[in-house]
Amino acid sequence: MNNIRIIVCLGLSIVTHLCIFFIVPAVLNRPSAGGGGQPPAGGPMKLEVAKVPPVKQEKAKPQRLTSNDEKLKENKNFPKQEQPAPSASKKKDFKESTDTSNQKATTDKGRFVTAEVAEKPKEKKTQTIEEAVEEVSKKKNEVIKSKLSSDSYRRYLTSLNIGKVKGKATPQLMLAFHDVAQLMEVHKYYGMKVILLNPSSPRTVVELTGLGTQNVDFQKITNFNWKNYSNRIFPRTEPFFRNLKNEAVKKGLLRGKSLRLVSITPNSPDSYFRYKQINVSKQNGHHPDQVSTVIGRFVRTDAGYWILKVEKIRLKTGETKSVQDFEYQKIRK
Repeated sequence: MNNIRIIVCLGLSIVTHLCIFFIVPAVLNRPSAGGGGQPPAGGPMKLEVAKVPPVKQEKAKPQRLTSNDEKLKENKNFPKQEQPAPSASKKKDFKESTDTSNQKATTDKGRFVTAEVAEKPKEKKTQTIEEAVEEVSKKKNEVIKSKLSSDSYRRYLTSLNIGKVKGKATPQLMLAFHDVAQLMEVHKYYGMKVILLNPSSPRTVVELTGLGTQNVDFQKITNFNWKNYSNRIFPRTEPFFRNLKNEAVKKGLLRGKSLRLVSITPNSPDSYFRYKQINVSKQNGHHPDQVSTVIGRFVRTDAGYWILKVEKIRLKTGETKSVQDFEYQKIRK
């Protein structure tokens, strides 16, 4: 009997130990209804953040209208996909974005740069000297109404103190004439002469008189008085004058390979020309040292006198610019 009791006690003891080691821990570690595990007795549960590699974003590839199956050929009769028409608000937004694409963008330094999509401005073509002179010469002969009578105009010229430009360097002057008739009238008004000379020996010249008539005379002068004339000469290369030059050479009045037919100007009118060159350049914002050539034409007034109207200047940078003439503005009604 005692043996039976001992065996029963041992069995109960074994069952009790099994419950303690297996059944009780399973019940204690069972998840709660909230989904979280019970923290250990040592304090709050520590979370370990896993390192996840970055996901590479691939650009979406355009969808093909045909199958990728190599056995199938592209269906050329497949209708093109049309984008739905944008709403009124989207149309406005698109227009605004298009308009602003031609505006200037600002960099992080605050400096303005042209956006890549902006249209490049067309470069303005600069006129050559020949083109500028041709343009000016095509302007019609005009007789302007003057606010000054002949006497008033002479007093105006005196007030300009034209003689002060004597000895000052001036740009090249190119005079444009509408036709030979106008050229002859201007020569007569300013006392200009047309002569044939050899630059190596300018004391001996051939003066052409009677220009504009059928009786042109060639007079040889062996000791020409240059004291009364400017040393600035204007070559006469017009067809009318080329014929006169050939005729003068045939007469054998002058000999040499460098003969030139030129116009010369008395000192007083030449000072007037120089004064206009210098002051028109200055009043249009350019120092005469910046100007290489001044292009002008002659305009007659209803009072009977002529003026030199400066039309354009050629800068040493190569730019040809139209200018305002202070004298023309002064006398014109």
